[in-house]
Amino acid sequence: MDRLVCQMSADGVQGAMQKGQGKSLSDLAQQVDGLFLPGDWDFHLQDVFVKTIDGSGADDKGGWVGTAALKRSDAQAARLSQLYVIGVPVPKGEKDVWRHVVVVDLDVNFGLKEVPVVGQALKQVTIRHVNLLCNRVVLTEPSSKKLNELLKKAGVTKFALPVPKFTQFDDDIAVGTHLLVTYAIGAAEQPALSVDLVKGEGKRDLVVGAGGGAAGGGSSWGSLSKVAKGVRRINFAYVPAVTAAKGSTPARPGRIVVSLDAAGELGPLTLEFKGAGVVCPVDTFTPSATLSGVGVSFVWGTPELGIRVAGGLVLNPLAWADDHLVQLDGAVMVYLPAIAATVAGSYRQMKGQDDPSVFLFGELDFSQMVGGGFGPPCFTVRRVMLGGGYNSQVRLPKPDEVEKFPLVAGLTDETAVGKDPTPLQVLDKLTSGDTPWITPKAQNFWAAGGLEFETFKILAKVLLLVEFGNDWSVSVLGLVTLQLPLDSKNPAAKLVGQLAGQLEHRSVKVQQKDASGKDVAVGDEETVLTASVVLGTKSYLFTEDAKLTGGVAMRVWTQGPHEGDFVFTLGGYAPSYKVPDHYPNVPRVGVTFNIGPVTMRAEVYFAFTPRAVMAGGNLSMVQNLGWLRWWLSVHVDGWIGWDPFTAYLSLGASVGIAADIDIGPVHVRPSVELGVDLALWWCPDFGGHWSVSLWFASISGDFGSDLQGKIPVDWDQFKRTVPKPVILPRKNTELPEEGTAGSNKPVPDKDTAPIAGEEANGQAINGSQNSFTFSSTIQAPAKEVWVHPPTGQPVCKASMTDAVHIREMNRSDVASRLDVHFSYLPREGEPLPAAHPVFQDAFWEAWSYKPTYANLPFAKWGDPKVEAPKSASDLVPHQLTGLEITVPAPTVRCAARPNNRPLQADAADIEKETIYAYDDERDAGMPLTAQAPTQGSTAALSPGAAHVVKDGIASSPIQQARGHLFEALKGAGCLRTSKNDGLDRYAREVLTTLTDDPLLDAAA
Repeated sequence: MDRLVCQMSADGVQGAMQKGQGKSLSDLAQQVDGLFLPGDWDFHLQDVFVKTIDGSGADDKGGWVGTAALKRSDAQAARLSQLYVIGVPVPKGEKDVWRHVVVVDLDVNFGLKEVPVVGQALKQVTIRHVNLLCNRVVLTEPSSKKLNELLKKAGVTKFALPVPKFTQFDDDIAVGTHLLVTYAIGAAEQPALSVDLVKGEGKRDLVVGAGGGAAGGGSSWGSLSKVAKGVRRINFAYVPAVTAAKGSTPARPGRIVVSLDAAGELGPLTLEFKGAGVVCPVDTFTPSATLSGVGVSFVWGTPELGIRVAGGLVLNPLAWADDHLVQLDGAVMVYLPAIAATVAGSYRQMKGQDDPSVFLFGELDFSQMVGGGFGPPCFTVRRVMLGGGYNSQVRLPKPDEVEKFPLVAGLTDETAVGKDPTPLQVLDKLTSGDTPWITPKAQNFWAAGGLEFETFKILAKVLLLVEFGNDWSVSVLGLVTLQLPLDSKNPAAKLVGQLAGQLEHRSVKVQQKDASGKDVAVGDEETVLTASVVLGTKSYLFTEDAKLTGGVAMRVWTQGPHEGDFVFTLGGYAPSYKVPDHYPNVPRVGVTFNIGPVTMRAEVYFAFTPRAVMAGGNLSMVQNLGWLRWWLSVHVDGWIGWDPFTAYLSLGASVGIAADIDIGPVHVRPSVELGVDLALWWCPDFGGHWSVSLWFASISGDFGSDLQGKIPVDWDQFKRTVPKPVILPRKNTELPEEGTAGSNKPVPDKDTAPIAGEEANGQAINGSQNSFTFSSTIQAPAKEVWVHPPTGQPVCKASMTDAVHIREMNRSDVASRLDVHFSYLPREGEPLPAAHPVFQDAFWEAWSYKPTYANLPFAKWGDPKVEAPKSASDLVPHQLTGLEITVPAPTVRCAARPNNRPLQADAADIEKETIYAYDDERDAGMPLTAQAPTQGSTAALSPGAAHVVKDGIASSPIQQARGHLFEALKGAGCLRTSKNDGLDRYAREVLTTLTDDPLLDAAA
């Protein structure tokens, strides 16, 4: 049993835990509202000290400070760290509430001189402290200083809270949980580095680059560069603990990692290091050195005629944090006077998988050869790319990222990888970072091959990438460079086009409602066709200062939750258009150019979707004279939607001027701006909005109808916009050719589809006798679908839990029912008996009925209570629209037997080549023998029978019946010919063809 022994004094209350481990940080987290601590930071409290501090006035209400030593339950008795808790009253309404700041301070004090290989270069760098900061109040510069005063009054002199301006925080330290590291260069303390820890998320990283990056201040980087020449960046990460699992790796504690990426020269060799630093496990806080990658390069001779060989290897010691048992990445680069080769690859053994993840991609560069490559002058190959991956996937670039995609642009391309990249930098682009291009994925495979070539002075890079596995995709990616004039060294124009085309089939998750009405994620499949062209960043017109931008994209969905949707855009979308997440984004088509000291920018766009078409543009002019700056901008945007018809037009202009004036020590920036905007709409009534903005005030007004509160349409108007129900062939069916369908068209039922008209479809459908499928659907949501057989009661075959709305009528949760009626249409004079199976319920129950679903436009079927964007661009997903009906194949029966009983045969009987219809009728031998008695009427010689055939086989009734049979057999796919000769020739030649009159049935 735990016991807290306390001692009171003038300084406060001091206590110690006896006979137990004591209270833990997790116990503290339960007592402090909103406190989040990582699960592996569960330390026990020792030597608890709490002191209350009185305030000095209304602005200083005091607080309390608590301290405790921390140790792990599974560690030695030595104290490993210190805990500080500060509580302050914060006003909330009419009373104060307590808010707390909790800090776990780890005194690491580890010098980077212990790091292998690069330790001597970093010997002045020392990691001082690691702090886990959990603050329930925003830490500003004044509040942090005030809390530090409370610590001093409580006798805490070895620790102080970080002040925001002395860390890499851009502003205040927000409420949350943060991990901070302080370090020193020599004796000079440096600003702290930090990462935010979010509950439920994995590894959190902070990378501070040459420009300050997330650090927000370049001082840390500048000081570090002076200590170690060639340092590229400092990395700081927290890797959470991994729990033990059956058949997996053992449990590992969380780790704090601080490392550097650096490069330096050693004689003719250039050395490169990745992840050189310190790793500190949370369970023992015993720091140790770490190094995750090393590269080396050798150069012999001149840059033009010399040889360069470089290689890099990355063996991540913390691979288990990314679900890897082993991670080994490598790259090799060889440069010869006429040819260069670069190869990059990776081997990763994943947790819970027997097969590793492997990829290999390489390229041969022939651009330094005489003539710039090999091949005929009209087609010169400059580079060849080839690669593939096993249990691996490639992240496809967005339309404007193709020029940054290393597999297309090149593994050593400056835009994609960087200037003069090293092997480790190539690997870093391919496999590292927040959005790596190539990552492991089980049961996924890819292969890629491409060329860089020049044809008729046009430079092109093209890559074919095929991925397959659970999903599949075929992609063609490319870069095309065209300059005008073609042979000019100083071209007047240069166009770089980023090309991307892809056909992709993938598994997706769709939100649907279950039987209880709850949203659940349901697996679905999606097929998407995409094509795009986007201008690259090096495109210009006339001069390199006249930058060209823009792109065009098309995307079509043929399957999945967005089935039926499509988009075509040139330069993007209207500003007022809420772009769906699944639509492609391309930059505005525009040009930036200078006319004297004035910079001008012109942009245009156009887009077309199933629900709207839009176009617009803007023009801006800016002149910056140093202390004086003026600007002018004009824009026009418009779009038209349908179902229902809606039009919107927006125009506007603004002009302004600003100045920077120094009056002694005072800096003044006066500005004046005037803006005018006008918006007009028709939906269906005319209306608009106007506004005038000045630099000190604005006025506005409305006229006409309200854009949001338009008058709903009535039922008669609405139902005319809904397409008629249709019956479509699906499987083993087809529509007959024009003019060949029979006269037995379905009789329309005037009550079948009151929403759309009188009749669904009057055209006959040919169906195979071996089962066929057709669908009965309507482009409207149906709450239920009912089937009406010729006799009996109607049956509900499908339903959905989603409510049905009619947005244009301002109606919610309406009744919607689709009725499918079946009727038998007998031939004239041939009625069916009442006992025929078509009039029995069992006949219709044997048919299968599969619900069909579609995504329908939100503008028509969305909930009117839900606010929608002006463009009404969304779809209402997975709406019930009808049935797919399959007619079963007929059962094979013996018509010559009583009650149409089917034939039955034993295996032994079949082996004897004798089949008995029934076990009790074994006198019916098959095949027939000469001894078998005849049955039925006997054929006999009939004089003049040939003339009967001649006169009857080509008669009109026979020809018409034969024509119906021919079309039916043709529609069922049973004929190899498409010609019906009518047997006219046979009728003419029958008297010479037959040497005697044929036998006729005596009964006939």
